[in-house]
Amino acid sequence: MVPVARRNLFAEKGRFAISVGGVTFAVLLILVILGLYRGFEREAGSVVESVPADIWVMEQDTTDIFHSFSVISDENVSAVRAVPGVEGVIAVYARRAEAAYAGGSADSYLLALDLPAGTEALPGVQAPREGEIVIDEVFARKTGLRVGDTVAIRERDLTIIRVADISNIGLSQFSLISATDARDVIAIPGSVNFVLASVVPGSDPGAVAQVIEESVTGVRAETKADFAEDNRNEIMTFFLPIVSVLLVIAFLVGIVVIGLTIYTSTIERAREFAVMKAVGAGPVFLYRVVFSQSIILGVAGFLLGLPLALAVNRVAENVVPEFVNILRWQDLAAVFLVTLVMTIIAGLVPVRRVNSIDPASVFRA
Repeated sequence: MVPVARRNLFAEKGRFAISVGGVTFAVLLILVILGLYRGFEREAGSVVESVPADIWVMEQDTTDIFHSFSVISDENVSAVRAVPGVEGVIAVYARRAEAAYAGGSADSYLLALDLPAGTEALPGVQAPREGEIVIDEVFARKTGLRVGDTVAIRERDLTIIRVADISNIGLSQFSLISATDARDVIAIPGSVNFVLASVVPGSDPGAVAQVIEESVTGVRAETKADFAEDNRNEIMTFFLPIVSVLLVIAFLVGIVVIGLTIYTSTIERAREFAVMKAVGAGPVFLYRVVFSQSIILGVAGFLLGLPLALAVNRVAENVVPEFVNILRWQDLAAVFLVTLVMTIIAGLVPVRRVNSIDPASVFRA
């Protein structure tokens, strides 16, 4: 069965190469888009998850940190601190702003946690002092900025003291500044943007968040995990339709390429299939020959598409710093299964052709 399928495919090596190339392109497109989707999915909630607190408190109508602008009064910050179950609070200033530097300017999402300088604000990243800024590594690659360079944000000069992996959401990257600078350049006087609340050990963050909402007027409280999911949903709701269309296109390309190849091979070897049927080959055997050809093409395309996708992702990251992609082994396994499904669907049309072949045709002139 397999030798027959392999012989049919390799009879025309040029066509076989073109067919495998088509499947490889489909697999490449699926893996690149899926990796990009996973990358943005992770980055969209990474900062929210990495802060040293259990609960995010924001203005009532705020849905996420990217599309909403939250303002919480200093009075409400004190009210949150007084809620039973709250152990401590950290004021947060966050706003997108333009950072000017020698040679240009770029958008950055400024983040400041009201912590003493040198205190860990994010994993492995300490809160900077007044006049300092920590920029994301993607922002650094995009702008060419390095440690020691200066950026100007609303006429305030800030010196870059570190380049770190903070977060990259494609169009904008996070930068960390001091609370003192934030109050001067991005805050509304007498208010903060968010409040981070830590709960008393043993308390349920979800229950404390509910108490905060009931006790403090005009605020919304979410556990860190829930708010991270809200942020991911806001980003991915926009991104998912685009990804879905591209994945469907790639899937259809693979089906068409495999289907046409096997169908053409079946027509060209109709007499051979007729001989097989005439000497007693049953429909199951013939179907297995056709589907074996499809699977050979699909597996070959996947084995070529996988390393090519990894190479393309690496090149894309170097050429376009904002390009972020993640491929988990579960995703690779899923794409392999999708490739097999693609090959099975593609084999349905040739199977019908094989089924219609008349074994008596082999005896005709």
